[in-house]
Amino acid sequence: MIYAYNHSIYVLPFSRNDIEFILKHYPLEKQTAKAGEELAELIQVINKYLAGCIHFAAFKEKLTEEMADSIIMMNQLVQGYGIDDEELNAAIHRKMERQINRIIDEEKQGTIRLTDKDFAPMKELEELRLRLERIKNEQH
Repeated sequence: MIYAYNHSIYVLPFSRNDIEFILKHYPLEKQTAKAGEELAELIQVINKYLAGCIHFAAFKEKLTEEMADSIIMMNQLVQGYGIDDEELNAAIHRKMERQINRIIDEEKQGTIRLTDKDFAPMKELEELRLRLERIKNEQH
């Protein structure tokens, strides 16, 4: 199951009965379409904020609601399509590692310019990249 904790989203194996109950009531194909709708609503809220159409407080409230809907639907897709936690976590680790490496490469190549206050997060990114590498090595 996907849930949020400490400003991150995690996948945990609980409340599968609730998802199973929903999937027994609504066909997976219908819930797949519904997931697309919910993700589109999330994109709309983000785009409205970026275009300056809504203020931050309203954005944060709407973002939270649409993220909750999207996370619920993603949980249904994970369970409905039989995507196991290891498979999803492996994909997340690959994507995170790729993005971290891109940022580090951009910084090294000078395609992004960092200020002094940016160096602390860069150190954290490098530490995260090393942690991800250790986790990957432990899995093999």
